[in-house]
Amino acid sequence: MQLICPECKIKLLRTANEGYRCNVCGSFYPVVRGIPSFLTEVDNFYEGRFVATQKNYNLWLIKVLLPIYHAISISSSRERFMKKAFKKASHELKKFDDIRILDLGCGGGREELAKFGEVTGIDVSFKSLIKAKRIYRKVIHANINAMPFEDEYFDIVFSTDVLGHIQLEKKDRVLSEVLRVTRKGGFSIHSFECDSESIFFKWAKTNPDLYQKYFIKMYGHFGLEPHIEVFKRFRDIGFFPIIEVTDPTKGYIREVSSYIVFFDNEYKEFSRVISPLVAVCKLFSSNRYIRIGTNFILGMFVPAASLVTPKNHRDSVKVVYRKPSLNDGV
Repeated sequence: MQLICPECKIKLLRTANEGYRCNVCGSFYPVVRGIPSFLTEVDNFYEGRFVATQKNYNLWLIKVLLPIYHAISISSSRERFMKKAFKKASHELKKFDDIRILDLGCGGGREELAKFGEVTGIDVSFKSLIKAKRIYRKVIHANINAMPFEDEYFDIVFSTDVLGHIQLEKKDRVLSEVLRVTRKGGFSIHSFECDSESIFFKWAKTNPDLYQKYFIKMYGHFGLEPHIEVFKRFRDIGFFPIIEVTDPTKGYIREVSSYIVFFDNEYKEFSRVISPLVAVCKLFSSNRYIRIGTNFILGMFVPAASLVTPKNHRDSVKVVYRKPSLNDGV
C-alpha cells in the first residue's frame, strides 16, 4: 500500500527514522508501534472508547446456536445486513481472494469482516487500532475526512455507527473522500444513525438541553439528519444506490437496552410513561441471558411491526452504494 499526504494528495516517502514525509508541504508522519499516524492531537472523546474486537466463536455448540440467534434476534440486525451486503458485493466484484476493504472508524476491528478480503482499518483512536492491528492487514491513525490513501484503491468501503458521528458541515467532505478512495465499480456499505420523527424522539426534543446531553453529546451523534437527506448526500456526491433502507429494528420495537440508554436519567421526571418503561427495560436487562432471550423474542415481532412503523420513525439506516464505472458511461 502506497500512502499519500492527506493534504497534498501526493505519494509520501518512507524515511530512515521510521516515518513518512511529504516533499511538497514538508509534513512528517511518524510510525508508532507499527501504525502510521497522521494525527498530532489526541481525540479525548474517542481515544480508547471503542476498543473491543468483534469476534467469531469456534465452540461447536455456539457455532450451531449462533446462526439461529443471529437469524432472528433484534440485536443481530447489523450482522445480518453486513453479511448479505458483502456477499452481494463480492459476487459483483468477481474477486474473492484479494478484495481490498476499508473499515472506516474501525474501533477494535471485526473478525467477520476479515473473512471477505484484505482489510485496512482507519480510526482516530490509537488504542483501538492496537486491537484492530491483530486481525487487519494494516491500520492507520488518521481522520476519515482527509485519508492518506491513493485514489480508487479500495473495492469496498465499510462503516458501522460512524457517519452519524460526523458533523453535518463535514459530512460531504467525508463522503467525497469515500468516493475518491473507492475504485470504479466498487461498493460503499454503511449502517449508521439518523434523525427520527418517532413519538419518543419528538418528545425528547421538547427538552432541548436534555436532548443535546443524552441523544447527541453523550455518544457524539453530531451528524443526525433525516434518512431522506442521508440518501440524497450519497447520490449527490456521485454514488449509485443499490440498497437504501431504514432499519426496522430501530423503531418502537428495539433492543431492550435502548430505552435505558435514552431515558434512564432526568427525562424520567417529566413523564409518567417513561419511568415505568425504563423500569421494565432494566428488569429485562438485569441479566445477560435474560437480555439475550428478550432480544431474541423481540426479533420475532419486528417483521410485523415494520409494516406499521413509518420509515421516518426509525433512527438508523443501512445503505449499499456503488461507484459508477466506465461501463455505466460515466
